[in-house]
Amino acid sequence: MGKKDKKGKKLDPAKEAAKEARKALKAAKQQAKGERKAFKEEGGDGGDGGDGGDGEGGTPSAPPGDDIDTLLQQFAAMDEESDSVSLTTLLAPPSPRANCTMTYVGGGGGGEECFVYFGGEVFDGAETTCNNDVFVYYPATGVWKQALYSGKKPLPRCSHQSVVFSGGLYVFGGELSARDSYHHYHDLWKLDLKTWKWEELKPRKGDRYPSSRSGHRVLVWRGYMVLFGGFFEQAHDVKFFNDLYTYEFSTNAWVHHEYSRLAQLPLPRSAFNFALGSSDAAVLHGGFTKIKNPNPGSKQESKTFVDAWTVNFKPISEGKLPIWERMSKKGASPSNRSGAGCCGWKGRLLVFGGVADDELADHRMKSIFYDEIFGCDVDRRNWFRVNIKVAAAAGGGGGGGGGDDEEEEVCESVGYDANALREDMGSYIDGAGNVVFETIVEEGEKAPLPLPPKPDGNDSSSSDEEEEEEKEEERKPPAPPAAPLGPPQSGVTPKQVTQVDKHGLPAPVKRTAPLPRINGAICVKGNVMYVYGGVLEIGDREVTLDDFWCVDLQKRGSWECLFEGTMHLQKWKGGVSSDTESVVSGIGENLKDFFARTREHWTSLALERVRGEGDGDGGEEVGRKELKKIGFEIASETFMEKEKILERLAELGLTGGGRVTEDKKDKKDKKEKKEKKEKKTKKTKKEKR
Repeated sequence: MGKKDKKGKKLDPAKEAAKEARKALKAAKQQAKGERKAFKEEGGDGGDGGDGGDGEGGTPSAPPGDDIDTLLQQFAAMDEESDSVSLTTLLAPPSPRANCTMTYVGGGGGGEECFVYFGGEVFDGAETTCNNDVFVYYPATGVWKQALYSGKKPLPRCSHQSVVFSGGLYVFGGELSARDSYHHYHDLWKLDLKTWKWEELKPRKGDRYPSSRSGHRVLVWRGYMVLFGGFFEQAHDVKFFNDLYTYEFSTNAWVHHEYSRLAQLPLPRSAFNFALGSSDAAVLHGGFTKIKNPNPGSKQESKTFVDAWTVNFKPISEGKLPIWERMSKKGASPSNRSGAGCCGWKGRLLVFGGVADDELADHRMKSIFYDEIFGCDVDRRNWFRVNIKVAAAAGGGGGGGGGDDEEEEVCESVGYDANALREDMGSYIDGAGNVVFETIVEEGEKAPLPLPPKPDGNDSSSSDEEEEEEKEEERKPPAPPAAPLGPPQSGVTPKQVTQVDKHGLPAPVKRTAPLPRINGAICVKGNVMYVYGGVLEIGDREVTLDDFWCVDLQKRGSWECLFEGTMHLQKWKGGVSSDTESVVSGIGENLKDFFARTREHWTSLALERVRGEGDGDGGEEVGRKELKKIGFEIASETFMEKEKILERLAELGLTGGGRVTEDKKDKKDKKEKKEKKEKKTKKTKKEKR
């Protein structure tokens, strides 16, 4: 029988649960208030970097900002309903997101093979949205489902980690971001893969469990979950970790494996690659950290690692510490990059994507995105580049085939040339906020050629030229090999033909391989690797991806697109960089230089003009030459109008030293300093994960 009150009336379980939740929320708010007060009295010292450190039981993290508190209270209020769950079928994959987890669940125990997606974030230029959604994809049928909850579940987060063990999905850590503040988690949750219900696994009293963090990595070894690294950020203090923990699934026990200060260990880092071999050893590669600058008054400097380590877990079974050993560089390893996706496959570490950032002399950030697949045989300690065949639609052929010998060859990835990125992979956002894909040409480089048709014996000269260009590229130093996606120094050349429909929106761009990306999710089922989501940066804008791809690693065939994504429909709500905001010609600037500097703006206006002249039914196809011609005509009209005004101002001596000019210059300098600071913050944020 259900519970009754003093008058004998039967109580509603849902109302009782809501009442208890409200009490818990009130207590949590009071606790947070007290922690904030204590934190301020201590002078804001981050201590050991968050909640728990290595103390017994873990102490709560230093309280985040008011924006984070508000979000947490809102999420807690949403959970004041009765505990229930239902699976509903979706017509399309989840919305765009990055820094989510995609975990393969085998079909043992009568269950069906599937991938479980949890969490993630999306940034639209104005705000960052984290979620705690659970999606399920069944590869056998291609069906997507979403688990709808009311009641207890993990709070929204991104940059967390998840593993599967014995019918449960385990999720640890992560972060919730709002504006410029973070809230890091140190909670552990289990999702029952039969009932699809969540359970929070509280640590045992006295256990030394991990502190709050994100950007860490986990893997399953025997009956343990192994956790290493990550970072914690509070106010202006950032701490990176190189601590190692194991969690025993059967006993719910955490163990901190503490080394001496003289031990040879990987330096503290986050966002590294981590996977288990076929035996008891795992490999760790790359990562990101911040190091102190020895110069007085200088800020911390960012550092991207390229080193690799192996760690043997076998001594754990004897009550000893795992053994770390630095791995020598052997084979074709990835160049200096961060934000790559990683997973394990048959005793090998797989790495896909990533980005390398370089700050130019004028403080602009040059970002080089990758779409390559690298592998590392953990037992043999050897790196290799995975070569994928060119799709038939793009000319067919290409290197491929299985076999270890072929895997160890240094071969170019396709879909995009990893050395020159000859395929389309950039885009600009037009006046309507739509993403239009394009090719970006670096200064001094030739414009990329369109993909050749299938060889028919009539175009041998162009094929010979391309082969010669490829040989020249192969002779170049390997790093950094790719062209930037940011605003180029010599302008933008649209390559893709844009179809303008009756609604004025560009149609999806047909591709033969995934776009380069960072912070995407990758996972392997059998011999097939799946890639979903992530982020691609175009200048100062971020495009969050939701395309879905797979490729057979054994056959090395072409990529298969399972969902082309909705990138062409996204709108950017952020600002425009000062690099492209000025469309007024300067004193002494000719028309050619003016158009080259502001080409993106005029191309956008040209596209709008073409849309306005469309018939409204089927749309109009516009080639890149025609689009450039229209843009040049618009730029010429503006140039002639402004040039007369500038010449007259120069005659009157009102340019270069007037009060208005000085005010504009001061505003521009302030804006450039602000943008420079925002770019550095954005660069650090993406690399830490």
